Amino acid sequence: MCAKRMMIEEKRQIMLDVFTKNSFYKMQELEKIGSKKGIVENTVKDVVTGLLHDDLISGDKIGISIFYWGNQNKEKHRKMQELKKLHEEIEKYEELLRKSQEEVELEKKTKPETENRRDLINKLNDLKNQQIIQQELLKGYSKLSKEEVEEIERSKEETIKEINRLTDNIFILQDYVCGKFNMEKKDFNEAFKVSPEMDYL
Repeated sequence: MCAKRMMIEEKRQIMLDVFTKNSFYKMQELEKIGSKKGIVENTVKDVVTGLLHDDLISGDKIGISIFYWGNQNKEKHRKMQELKKLHEEIEKYEELLRKSQEEVELEKKTKPETENRRDLINKLNDLKNQQIIQQELLKGYSKLSKEEVEEIERSKEETIKEINRLTDNIFILQDYVCGKFNMEKKDFNEAFKVSPEMDYL
């Protein structure tokens, strides 16, 4: 029993030493690192989970991936939390925009001339403003170091894709409103304060 306990503690220390480096890791990467250091690959996840539960390391889902990092790097932890929040905000406004588009399509089929049109346009404008804010927040991450950018590049690319989908949906709604109510796009932009420079990232 004692030997087994020592073996577990040794595994924990080996994996904990990995997190002294200034970097983020996904579980697949940690399994490969642990295997190279003599730990059975399919036991690495349990060891890392134990370190996480004991608050010796941190981990969180960023975009579509879960990243792990050492608790000694508080500034990087803060940036990861900010990036996670940005992802959540983008998802929230993308869902609101999707619902708005569905409402526009419903109005188009059933009541194209009702006053709800104005409400939908206002909602679109609000979502557009939020989308621009998210774009500016995302651009702020370009000031990260090269190492940090490389570490979260895949997550950043997913965020850009989400923002571009938002932008595409806004353009679709803009085309519908302009076509339905015989309005020039420049007049639409001026009336609803949509920046003519708004574009895909």
